[in-house]
Amino acid sequence: MRMFGRDIDVAHHAARLRARVRAAFFAAAERELALRFFAAVRAWRDSAFFDAAECGSRFSAFSVARERVGEGFSPACFNALFALRRVRSVA
Repeated sequence: MRMFGRDIDVAHHAARLRARVRAAFFAAAERELALRFFAAVRAWRDSAFFDAAECGSRFSAFSVARERVGEGFSPACFNALFALRRVRSVA
C-alpha cells in the first residue's frame, strides 16, 4: 500500500490508526476529569467565600479567650503542674 509517497504495510497502518484512536479516547477522558476537577474547585471556592475567617475578630476575642481557659486546665494539667512543683522542690 502506498501512502503519502511511501510504502506502508497494512498492519503498521492499522496499528498507527489504533494508537491515534486510543490517544484521542484518553485525551477525552483526561479532559473530562480536568473539567470535573475545575468545577469542584469552583464550587469549593463559592461555598468557602461566605465561611468565617480563620482568624477570629477582635470583637469576639474576649469570649474566645474565656472559652479556651476552660479547655487548657484539666485535671491532668493540674497533676502535671503538681508533679513539676514537687520535682523542683526536691532538686
